[in-house]
Amino acid sequence: LPRVCVSTCVCVCAACMCASGASPIASDAAARANVDLWTVHYVGGGSDVPLAPDFTDGTYGIPIINNEFEYQPGQAIFGTPQSTLNTAQLIMNFFTFAQSPGFYWIHALKPTTNKESAGYSLGYWRPPQDTNMTRFPDLAPRHWVYNPSNAHCDG
Repeated sequence: LPRVCVSTCVCVCAACMCASGASPIASDAAARANVDLWTVHYVGGGSDVPLAPDFTDGTYGIPIINNEFEYQPGQAIFGTPQSTLNTAQLIMNFFTFAQSPGFYWIHALKPTTNKESAGYSLGYWRPPQDTNMTRFPDLAPRHWVYNPSNAHCDG
């Protein structure tokens, strides 16, 4: 069998991560033998999630990598400077306490037309058809700019 990466979604509560989220693969020793790592899609929240004592329960020693991260509109720190510190702490906590070999932020750039851009992206880009210059008036079509509240945490 080919080697696989098994993905599961963790939405603020990490307790269900591998024990239930990756089942039945996690509970099947033959299938699990072909898993190189578990991936977590952690929807933005507190940086203390990887500190939970049961965060790596059910992983059978297989590493966890976060493969996507964002803050949702309506969250208190969505698109704010507080998200910079929270995200930097979260990344360090994944590396340190979950012994994660990687952390990926999948939404590198989001269009200026997307209302979720502030919480999802490391930067904004203006599509050629976007003529609404009320958001990012200095950003020309087909160009991009950093999203400081998210990009600064990866420095």
